[in-house]
Order: sequence, then C-alpha cells, then structure tokens
Amino acid sequence: MILVAKFAEGAWLTLLVIPATFLGLRAIRRYYDALQRQVLRGADRVLDLSGEMRPPLVLLPLGQWDRMAAHAVTVALRMSPDVVAVHVTETEGPDLDAAQQDEMCDRLQADFARWVAAPARAAGLPAPTLRIEPSPYRSVLGPLLRQVLAWRTEQPGRAVAVVLPMLVEARWWETLLHTHAERRLRQALLRDGGPDVSVVSVPWLLRPPQKQAAIAAEEPAVAASPRAA
Repeated sequence: MILVAKFAEGAWLTLLVIPATFLGLRAIRRYYDALQRQVLRGADRVLDLSGEMRPPLVLLPLGQWDRMAAHAVTVALRMSPDVVAVHVTETEGPDLDAAQQDEMCDRLQADFARWVAAPARAAGLPAPTLRIEPSPYRSVLGPLLRQVLAWRTEQPGRAVAVVLPMLVEARWWETLLHTHAERRLRQALLRDGGPDVSVVSVPWLLRPPQKQAAIAAEEPAVAASPRAA
C-alpha cells in the first residue's frame, strides 16, 4: 500500500524522467560520435589541391548604394576580380508600386555605374557587374542560389564566396530595432549553398571597436598583469 501511495503522489515521475534522461544522453552521445566520424574521416582530411587554384567567384546582395555597400564591394574586389552584385526587386513590400520599383532600380544602376564601375576601371580592375533580379516571393536566397547553380555549370570546380554587409549594433536595445535579415540569409546560405560556397560577413560598426576592452573581458588575468600594462 505504501508503494501505491508513493506512486500516486508522484513517484511515477521518476520512472519517466530517469529512462528519458538516459535515452536522451545516449542520443546525444551517438550524435557526437557520428560527428567525429564524419569530420575525422582519414583520407578526406588531405588537402585537395588538384583543381584550379583561382580566386572565388564573388556574389554580393545589394539593396541600395550606401556606405555599407561601398565597404562590402571594396572587400569583394580585394578577394577576386570576378564580382557580381545582385539587387532583388520587390523585397521592399507592397508599399512601393511598379513605377517606384523601376525608379529605385534606375537610381541604383546609375549609382553603381558612377561609384563602382567607373572607379574600378580607373584603378585598372575589372568592373563588377550589377544584376537586377525580380523576386515575386520577396526572397533574396532564391536568386543567389540560382546564380550559384549557374556558376557551377559555367565554371565547375570554382569556389563561390557570398559577401554580406552586416550591421553590428553597439547596444543591446539596438538589436530590437532591426530585422537581422542578413543573419538569416547567412545561415540559409551556409546550410543550402553547398561545401563550395563560403559566406563572408563584412561588418559595419555603429561604434568604434574596443579591442583592449574585449581582451580584458576575455583575459582579465593577462590584462591585470604588470607586463600587460
């Protein structure tokens, strides 16, 4: 009778929690074992340098021409002479009609020709190209992945780098004021782009970097030592 009373009072939870915890831990262990087998596979750890070692094809999503975009294009040109900027239309939502969309595209093309193509040619560099891609579903990922697939057909074996301008907030509350679409796009590209696609985040800082403060926060003992001072 005592066992029945204890079971009714809540001892049955123990019979559920302990086996569930055990099974959960076993599943976690199997996951880590499978991960280790995948990344430590013997022959696949050898560098494959048999292919053509060329700079990557660089893809850059471009919303508008501003200082963030200029910084990202500069980084892209330092990586490769083959840079394609992609502007996806119809991502601004229903607030803009077709005429306003066309006006935005015309303004962006004029800015790109003036502030990107002309300076690149003047510096003796291949001018990046700008592609205008319609996206009825308001998706940036789809046009980028289609360009990656096209490059795989045209230039098989060539690596692809997607350069993403990324706003870095200075205060915690500033993170609430932005959509963080670039972070979601980065995650989707890493997940679905394939092993030959890399994503390069180009930060735009809302405050100057504080390297010494960051080091002190991570390594307080080193920062406090007389030698560090």
